[in-house]
Amino acid sequence: EDGIRDDLVTGVQTCALPISLLTYHLPLLLMLIKKLAHCCFTITTDTVTIITDPGSFVTPQDMVHADILLLSHEHGDHYIPENIHKLIELNPDLAIYTTDTCHSLLQDEGIDSTSMRDGDTLSHQGVSLGAAGEWHEEIYGEKGMCKNLGFWINDTVFFTGDAFQKLDHAPQVLLFCLAGPFTRLRHSIDYAKASGARTVIPMHESILLAPLQEFYFSVADHAFSQEEAQFIPLISGGEYTHVVHVG
Repeated sequence: EDGIRDDLVTGVQTCALPISLLTYHLPLLLMLIKKLAHCCFTITTDTVTIITDPGSFVTPQDMVHADILLLSHEHGDHYIPENIHKLIELNPDLAIYTTDTCHSLLQDEGIDSTSMRDGDTLSHQGVSLGAAGEWHEEIYGEKGMCKNLGFWINDTVFFTGDAFQKLDHAPQVLLFCLAGPFTRLRHSIDYAKASGARTVIPMHESILLAPLQEFYFSVADHAFSQEEAQFIPLISGGEYTHVVHVG
C-alpha cells in the first residue's frame, strides 16, 4: 500500500501518528526528525540517534546524546569544535563521518572521525549511510569555497549541507537550504521540487531575521501548496515523525 508514508502524520511543529497505523500490519520504520537550530537536526531511528552540523547557532548546552555525527563542512555555522567535544563527553563512542578537510581539522582537536567521499556507503549500528556531492555551493568565486558532503540516511532521508546535489533517486525526506549567500529563494524551492521528495524540510534560515524567515516560509509553503510534496517548516525544537514502509 503506497499510502503508508510521511503524509499520514499531521501537524507542522509536532506530528502525531494516526490511530489507523496502530492497526496496520505492515512492518514500519519510524524516524523522528527534530530541529535544534539552523542545520543542526537529530534524526532518531529504532537503533540510533544521528546529529547533523552542530555549528554556531547551537551551544554545548544544546547537545544531546547521539550515536552518529554527520558533518557536512567546516564553516562556522555548521562546525564548532566545542559542540563536538560536548557530544563526545555525552557519548565517548560517537562515530563521526565527514569530509577529508573536516577529518583533518578534527584530528587537530584530538578527535577521531571517518572521512567519506561522493558515492561512499557504509552501515553503522543498523543504519545505512551514504555520501553525495563534493563542493559547497559558490558564494563568490573562491571565497568560502570548500568541500561539502550531503548524506543519505537509510536511503530515504537526504541532508544536503550547503549544496544542491544532483541525486540519482528521489529521497522520501529532503533537508535542504532555503536561504544563504549561495542561493536565491526561487532556486532553493525549485531544487527541492525537482528532487522528487515527498516531504521537504528547510534549513539554513537562521541567517535571516525573524520577519524574513516567516516570509521565506510563507513563500515556500505557497510554492508547495499545489505540489505532491509537503513542506514542513520546522523551527528550533520542532519535530516531525516520518513513517517508512520497509516491507
